[in-house]
Amino acid sequence: MRQALFGTLWAVWVVTALPAHAQAPAPVEVYGQLPRVSAAAISPNGENIALAMFDASGASVRVINVAEDRQTYAARVEEDRLVDVGWIDDGLLSIEMRHTYRPESVLPDHMRFRGGLDRVDYYRTGVIDLATGDMRLLTTNEEEPWADQRSVLIAPIEGEPDAGRMIGRVHVMGSMARTLYRVDLRSGAVRVTTPRGANADTTNFILDARGDAAIRIDSDRATNRWRVFTYDGGVPRLLMENVSHTGAPVWVAGVLADDRVAVIDEAGDGGALSAVDPRSGAREVVFQQQGAEIGAAIAD
Repeated sequence: MRQALFGTLWAVWVVTALPAHAQAPAPVEVYGQLPRVSAAAISPNGENIALAMFDASGASVRVINVAEDRQTYAARVEEDRLVDVGWIDDGLLSIEMRHTYRPESVLPDHMRFRGGLDRVDYYRTGVIDLATGDMRLLTTNEEEPWADQRSVLIAPIEGEPDAGRMIGRVHVMGSMARTLYRVDLRSGAVRVTTPRGANADTTNFILDARGDAAIRIDSDRATNRWRVFTYDGGVPRLLMENVSHTGAPVWVAGVLADDRVAVIDEAGDGGALSAVDPRSGAREVVFQQQGAEIGAAIAD
């Protein structure tokens, strides 16, 4: 699996002077009538662009063939907003939708949100089969879809072209905990595949190319102690742990080609991007710059 780390992003702006006879700018009202593109993605074969759009009539997904300059697919989305779109393969799109609810419409009678909220945003994941035009909302629990508020779709999966993984939640001892599901992208059927050691303190997983857990992150809400585990043959191994003011763990970017784990910690001014050996725990600083704050890193 190719690995890359991005610590700093540089942008070059090229400004060209307008000719003296340039026309006056269009009225501001014209721009307000244009459809808003919230996300765009290029297909793996480079032939199509998928757009997540919103205009006066609502949210929609559109696919444009670049070479022919024509629209090949368009469909409305019933949710309030379409916030993201991506390609699983050349014929299958992934979408992320947002819907705003009143708390009492999504929670069971015995549950309440803290803070007296009058509305809450839920994010849902779906897939679109471009060959059939079918759009399917993926959920791990059809009877209680609100439980998928924080689900994340991971696809494609190496060796499983029609399947993906959803990092979702499951009931554990009266509370909700993070777990892993295998999802059929064509039928929407799901199956729980909870990694060994996952518990009520688990906050996230990072998967390898085969869809197996490579890293598990736990945070104890009572003590604010966090732990990061790696997996070797499906068996978890403690890599690092500490206590933070809020229980928030280090930011884990992923696993590098040499099996080291890329993390962002708060050491020094602005933090450091480090590579941690999963066996010895030895840490090497990959990037650190005085006065530069690292916001994110990608291991691809």
